[in-house]
Amino acid sequence: MRIPSVSGHEAAASEFAVAHMRAVGFREAFVDPAGSAVGKWGCPNVSRRVVLLGHIDTVPGDIPVRVDGRVLHGRGSVDAKGPLAAFISATATLPVDVDTEIIVVGATEEEAATSKGARQVLQDFDEPDFCIIGEPSGTVGVTLGYKGRLLMEVNISRPMTHTAHAHVSVGEAAFLVHSKVVELVEQLNEERSGIFERLDYSLRSVNTSSDGLKDQASMTLGFRLGPGFDPKVLGATIERCISGILDPEFSASVESRGHEFPVKRDRRNPLVAAFFAAIREVGLEAKTVVKTGTADMNVVNEKWTCPMVAYGPGDSALDHTPEERLDLGEYLKAIDVLARVLSRLVR
Repeated sequence: MRIPSVSGHEAAASEFAVAHMRAVGFREAFVDPAGSAVGKWGCPNVSRRVVLLGHIDTVPGDIPVRVDGRVLHGRGSVDAKGPLAAFISATATLPVDVDTEIIVVGATEEEAATSKGARQVLQDFDEPDFCIIGEPSGTVGVTLGYKGRLLMEVNISRPMTHTAHAHVSVGEAAFLVHSKVVELVEQLNEERSGIFERLDYSLRSVNTSSDGLKDQASMTLGFRLGPGFDPKVLGATIERCISGILDPEFSASVESRGHEFPVKRDRRNPLVAAFFAAIREVGLEAKTVVKTGTADMNVVNEKWTCPMVAYGPGDSALDHTPEERLDLGEYLKAIDVLARVLSRLVR
């Protein structure tokens, strides 16, 4: 955690993770072409493979690393160096010659819209028998789904006019776009109930500027998609909505990015059963959850149909906040749970 690893700048942290995996007995450990830390445990060339896909990058924000009693403070403690470290530690409890290949990945750029590390994993590895995503769910939570995502960059411009003239400004035009998108989202949510099922919208940023010839407004619109929403279809719908409300004197361009489809897995699979059994064995009561954010689960779900969940220590409500911190008792308990799950999977 003391090694900064903001998305796009993970090299030092990846090298540290690789060195640690080698030190604790991983058969092979290396930095892959995407800059992710990858470790392999167990026998190669076997028919059974488990992928533990965590991420090593963090959002910006320097939170001094300190331990206060049993609480570890610092950026990445929850999201998601804690879960990644738990993956490595739990894997190292297995016999080195176990008849299953365990692949641990500390992926890069999960916090960016690129998910560079997870996409490299899809290129480098065939579909495993089981996949566990490293994200905070608390010791007892087993995550089955994440909302999808769509980001849109909207740029509006018009020839500069004197402020004394009765013209709609680019700032007012931007506000009109925002209001229309709010109205559209409300319409799309009319038949939907429950936070996970709905379409969420946020105005991420808005800025106005002028170069003396043109007035400009730039906006970033963010959407979280419930099940059934297609990010490409939604993007086209919103683009039509925007183009239909602006006066001819305005020109507008819209660029979409960060397309991720929502995912929700069935709880009736052997991976969920393994987690529920392991959590019971450590004296706790398991539960399944779904999340309103996105994760690398959205990325690999597009190609892998194997049993898949997300799991890891930490309170996800602390993700990205100045108060990010991890209870070390919970962290150790999560390692115990993961070790028990892996023991079941390799059998």
